[in-house]
Amino acid sequence: MRGCRPGLTTEVIRAVLSCLHGGEDPAFGWCTGLRAVPEGELAALDRRIAALRCCRTALARHLADSGT
Repeated sequence: MRGCRPGLTTEVIRAVLSCLHGGEDPAFGWCTGLRAVPEGELAALDRRIAALRCCRTALARHLADSGT
């Protein structure tokens, strides 16, 4: 995901790392309740995208109405 910075806190990273199991070749499995954290981040991103789309539409409409 080029240019994508999810912005996970060290607390979230610590929690995710605690879900790694194994030694030499660790495997990841979602810990109980942890999946809610990235799902919340995804929902927040969806809200930000919706707000940006709204702003873009308003700006495009303004530019079209001003004749430039």
